[in-house]
Amino acid sequence: MARLPSEILAHIVSYLAAEGNTHDSDDSTDNSDCLALAPYAAVSRGWQQRIEAVTFAHIILTPARLASPLAAQALTPDRVRFVRSIRLHVLLPPYDEQARARREDDADRAANDGVFIDVVRRLLALLADDDVDHCPKIRLSLTASCVSDTEDIDARRSQWSRYGMDVDIFEARYESSYLDLRLAAEAEALPQLHCINHFHVSPTQSYGRLYALAGRHFAPQAVCLMASRMLGLERVYWSLSDNEKRDIALRKRLRADFAHALQTLPSSLRRFDLDYSRAIPLDHSFQTPSILDYDDDNDKLSLALYKLSQRLASFTLIADIGPEAIWPVEHTQDDESLWPRMQDYFIIPGAIAPSGRWLYLLSDSNDLDDDGRDTLSDDVDPLAAPGDETQRYLRDDPDPDVVRALLLATAQAVRRMPALRYLSLALRGVDRGLLEVEYSAEAGKAELTVYSLPLLQLDEDVVRLWSEAAEEYAGAGSGLAVLVREP
Repeated sequence: MARLPSEILAHIVSYLAAEGNTHDSDDSTDNSDCLALAPYAAVSRGWQQRIEAVTFAHIILTPARLASPLAAQALTPDRVRFVRSIRLHVLLPPYDEQARARREDDADRAANDGVFIDVVRRLLALLADDDVDHCPKIRLSLTASCVSDTEDIDARRSQWSRYGMDVDIFEARYESSYLDLRLAAEAEALPQLHCINHFHVSPTQSYGRLYALAGRHFAPQAVCLMASRMLGLERVYWSLSDNEKRDIALRKRLRADFAHALQTLPSSLRRFDLDYSRAIPLDHSFQTPSILDYDDDNDKLSLALYKLSQRLASFTLIADIGPEAIWPVEHTQDDESLWPRMQDYFIIPGAIAPSGRWLYLLSDSNDLDDDGRDTLSDDVDPLAAPGDETQRYLRDDPDPDVVRALLLATAQAVRRMPALRYLSLALRGVDRGLLEVEYSAEAGKAELTVYSLPLLQLDEDVVRLWSEAAEEYAGAGSGLAVLVREP
């Protein structure tokens, strides 16, 4: 067995790996399929390397696993070179039944942050390696959950329906909690590493048999500070929460800290995908408070994202932003190619700007929409977040002034993207109305397609700017092809 040709040995190991990959589990920390192959590594040194290339390719780490003395013994530098992906799942401390009826306090958040800080330190210390030229390329996924969030969830829901909200508040317990590194100094103490080239962050939604709860979230600043230590980082996909509705000061601080921390991302980054979306109020007549500083019409986060995008090749953004995320009004650099690498550019602004302005018009609503759904409701939930106390679906069509401003800003930006291949700008309808703009360019040909409901009429300034952009970089001598149609 020890003298088998390497080709035959590779076939045997691939067969064993396929046979072992039959385990069906929803447990986010379960990697028993790989562990089943581990005994074969004892056959010989050749078998060990082949087996470990499989068993260490995709690993799952938790606070308990990282705290074990065996972690450093198992994940040696020789084995790290086999790793292709790591899922770091932050399991938070459990809480008792009495805690289900109250919101997390500062002590609870500090305990959760302590676990988060510890696992991040341990992981980065484990992966730190000075051998830059021979380090692997690893995809790191970051998630978090607490077993107490879903413990007996179906029974808890049944109890809640009988006795009321004071029995259990479910995800409201942690809706204003964001796992954080607390201080920038925490990140500065973390080791630098080169092996992470893809960093994926997403909430872990918790499910019962009949019910689901919102997931735990990370503070955007903390995610940026982690990424700042990854000097080989090329791509990120972050699904973060901008859904703070009760504490406006907290929302402003989270966004301001995020804007500042974006500046720390490594120069190696080329693709940035951010979903920082926010649920719109159920009551469409609700006026969301402005999060702009009283002496500044620009949103700090929008400006920071604008600056970040200039060094990227691919940029995807879903967030409540102002037009300054695309093109600041006071821009003065007319001729410079500000986005020299940008090839793919996707933006979906939220329904409400940071100023609090709706991007959709109030409509003269009937009691029922086209699908027979109630657009107005007399039911009031006194415990809901501001704007969600009652349902009033009163907005359909995008505001034409907003649409025009976005189209002009985007055209100005496109003129500074010499490598651009594809662009998409979309306003996803609150109800029926929508707008989606697609621009594609290649040598000698450029096309602008606008899908809108209601049908949009492009004015001369908009068409002129887009045409100039097409002629300048796509070399579209025959002009820009413009199509406006209903979806």
